[in-house]
Amino acid sequence: MRRSTALLALACLALLPVVGSAQAIWKWKDANGTLQVSDTPPPTSVPDSAILSRPGGRSAEIVVGGTADAPASTPSRSDSALEARKREQQSGQKSADAARAAAAKERDQARREENCRQARQQQANLDSGMRMARLNDKGEREFLDDAARAAEAERVRQRIQQACN
Repeated sequence: MRRSTALLALACLALLPVVGSAQAIWKWKDANGTLQVSDTPPPTSVPDSAILSRPGGRSAEIVVGGTADAPASTPSRSDSALEARKREQQSGQKSADAARAAAAKERDQARREENCRQARQQQANLDSGMRMARLNDKGEREFLDDAARAAEAERVRQRIQQACN
């Protein structure tokens, strides 16, 4: 008998922390309508009407689609603040996208200008009449004859038309 009483007392003592922690549970709905459960109180931005359960067994009435005092179609201050933040974030995203597009356009323009400059320089070298050489498949240098020079000049003219216009 004493042994069963001692076991019962020990079991009660073991369950005491569980009962104490079960009473420290907060339940509330956040701004998105998601149920939040925590052992810490909700943020101060959560209205009292959104708190569903407090420690100590006190619970609030569950209201779907709005608060008990106001109709569901009336936006609360937190909803309007959330909408304002969303609009601000979207406008920031749009301006960042526009900045990225402008930077890409500038890089593309700079690359075209550099290609144009290089093509014009190559055209000037061909028109100067100086000897031009290139490497063949074996890695040996071979000089351009008149036909190869004319073909290279035509290729450079086409490159200038593409890059400089």
